[in-house]
Amino acid sequence: MKRMAFLLILSMIFVAPGQSHPPVKVRLGFNFETRILSIGLPHHVKDAVKHRIDKVVVMLNGKEIVSQFFNAQTSLKNHEIHYVIPSAIQGDEIEVTATCNQYGKKKAKLTLKKSNEM
Repeated sequence: MKRMAFLLILSMIFVAPGQSHPPVKVRLGFNFETRILSIGLPHHVKDAVKHRIDKVVVMLNGKEIVSQFFNAQTSLKNHEIHYVIPSAIQGDEIEVTATCNQYGKKKAKLTLKKSNEM
């Protein structure tokens, strides 16, 4: 009986994360003319409220400049956000971390160059 309970608990640990997932990747682009950071987060879900990207953190040169929570994803396939970063200059490093409300997170870095524009 103890063995069966152990196997049940063990299977729940491994099955739960399989149904949830972090974003596939973090796509970043920066437009120097508008000073806008564009973030694309491919994250396929069946319900954009129950399973979503719920937190995004933006770091500029190692310092947190944005931390935002979301109660819904912008679509069932993707979460898109844009931030104005007036102080960003060529050579700066931006790091973005996106967290799924159910399981996992994904990070990406971008060193700002004119060729990064989306």
